[in-house]
Amino acid sequence: MLTQVLLVLFLVAAVSVVLEEDLLRALIYLSFLSVFVIILTYLYRAPAVTVTAAVVNGAISPMLFLVVMNKIGLLGPGGEKDGSD
Repeated sequence: MLTQVLLVLFLVAAVSVVLEEDLLRALIYLSFLSVFVIILTYLYRAPAVTVTAAVVNGAISPMLFLVVMNKIGLLGPGGEKDGSD
């Protein structure tokens, strides 16, 4: 039962990532998606995959996305790029 609930949440998070227009919110949904992957791999008793997913998807990917978004100017003082450029 728990696995099916997590799979539905995984699907909702994946669709939310694709359909969201705001990149910061999409990144938050992507983080939720990563959490569901980590929990599912733990429940399927794959400890090596779980640890790898936790490190890559939980820490490195979101930081990389935030750095890139900051470098290209999508994150400013207000959190979003304004239309004045």
